[in-house]
Amino acid sequence: MEKLEKKQKILIAQLVECKDMMKGSIAELCSSCTRTKCICKTKSQAKTYRLTYKDKEQKSRIVYVPKDMLEDVKYRLDQFEKARQIIDDLIKNNIEIFKLSSKN
Repeated sequence: MEKLEKKQKILIAQLVECKDMMKGSIAELCSSCTRTKCICKTKSQAKTYRLTYKDKEQKSRIVYVPKDMLEDVKYRLDQFEKARQIIDDLIKNNIEIFKLSSKN
């Protein structure tokens, strides 16, 4: 039981470290105009990035991400995935603690 409680404290401390997180996904879009003989058809197309996520009403929302902030957004998305894994581990650990305490 002591081992499980120690693991619980470690997981909670790891979860606190994931404070800079965002939920969603990044999409890369190539933009060009619709004119058939435009210069954008011959030159490399400009790329834009957008973050898509769901708000608390489960409506899809889109935020355009500037190129210079792309790495920061990716880091925050990774932090969310890390937090999710820690929460799953914490739940499993808490179930084990519950099982042991209910036997007593």
